[in-house]
Amino acid sequence: MARGFALTLDATLAVIVLMLFVSVYSFLSSQAMEDPHVPLVLEKEANDLLIVLDKQELLPSMDEALLGEALNETLPGHVKWNMEMEYYNYTDGFVLSGNSTFGSERPEESRESVAQREFMVIENASVVHYAIARLRLWVE
Repeated sequence: MARGFALTLDATLAVIVLMLFVSVYSFLSSQAMEDPHVPLVLEKEANDLLIVLDKQELLPSMDEALLGEALNETLPGHVKWNMEMEYYNYTDGFVLSGNSTFGSERPEESRESVAQREFMVIENASVVHYAIARLRLWVE
């Protein structure tokens, strides 16, 4: 009877070790299957979008609806975005005068790519605000 118990215990331990090996192998192989180029492409796309929005004078317009419409028309449906904008006045140093965040809610577990662009808001040939725009992109 003791010999049968030892063989059963030995087989049980072997199955546990085998299951552990298979689960580690599947976890590592699933990590390797993620395309490492996706975050780089998204970062490049975010930089390009910020440049285009600045050149089209949509960033200085500070109009969230126009910016959102332009981003939604440009990006594919599976790419989600979130934009943060900070506006500063310069009076003996930069002073935060306003900020806004709009776009999709950022999930906690997503791998996002971030691009940033600094620009000026100019009205009547004078600088009204210095501003920073941060665009975050991720794939859902």
